[in-house]
Amino acid sequence: KTELQNTLQKQIILLNTLSGSSFNASSISFKNFDYELKQHNADSIFVIAQASNTELAAAKSKQEVAASELKITEKTWAPSLHFMGGLGYKNGYFPGDLYAMKFNYNVGAGLSIPIYTGGRNDNQHNISKVNYKATQYNLDAVSINLKKDIQQNIADESTAKEKVVFSATQVEQAQKALDLANSRFKNGVITNIELLDAQSNLLKAKVDQIQFEYQLATTQLELKRLMGIQFWNNN
Repeated sequence: KTELQNTLQKQIILLNTLSGSSFNASSISFKNFDYELKQHNADSIFVIAQASNTELAAAKSKQEVAASELKITEKTWAPSLHFMGGLGYKNGYFPGDLYAMKFNYNVGAGLSIPIYTGGRNDNQHNISKVNYKATQYNLDAVSINLKKDIQQNIADESTAKEKVVFSATQVEQAQKALDLANSRFKNGVITNIELLDAQSNLLKAKVDQIQFEYQLATTQLELKRLMGIQFWNNN
């Protein structure tokens, strides 16, 4: 019992991690695991993930920011022309009439031409280029790892599906064996120990089935997370 409770707690921690929730064993309304037996395609999943995966979106945003910074530093040597203007009311125009408010406006223009900055502009541009390349490498790495994780997850999902289907057959066979054992026990053909063995085999088959269903459910939850689907908000 202690071992099963420990396993249950670990499974709840994993489910909370995947779902972004904070449930505990006493507050969860237990039900059958939600899973699908259809086959997923890695390329199709990757196309969806490219548009909605949060880690990939963050990497793209970093690259866009670095590209903007690079464009700005490319123009640090360009002259800049500024136009200024203002309007309002002002007093104190004449000594004898200090408090009379007069309408006032001003316009102006300025031209700034970089001549010498001690290499600062070149250094900033070089740093921006390095940062941009780093964000490109990071984006490529995130994309490659995402595709790898999807492929590995689909492989795990396929194995889990086979185990679920096999476990259903095992439960059915164990149930038939128990029914036969009950009949034989009533007729005095077998002993109580043999009947208990049949009951234990059925219980073990059901526990195995639940574990395989759990593995399949968590595998598909991880696949949804990689796709960027916030499944915990769909309830």
